[in-house]
Amino acid sequence: MIKGEKEVKIFGKMVPLKASVKVMGSYSAHADYKELMNYLSCQDTTKVNRLFLVHGEKEAQLAFKNHLHGMGFRDIVIPMLHESFQL
Repeated sequence: MIKGEKEVKIFGKMVPLKASVKVMGSYSAHADYKELMNYLSCQDTTKVNRLFLVHGEKEAQLAFKNHLHGMGFRDIVIPMLHESFQL
């Protein structure tokens, strides 16, 4: 969209773009992998009861989950759509 595309992919289907796209480069919607690893590497894995991975593609989530298990995090959850949890 930033490059002037005329279509966007929504649920795997190309759809004509009917929106005005503005770029706000000073904001970030989420941390990237390095930022997340920097934050998590400072955590005591014995004190973290549960981690929820809620962003990203399924394959990336699974790879990240395996990496976090290797770091010592025990309970890592990738929630299903509309799944709820008692905390």
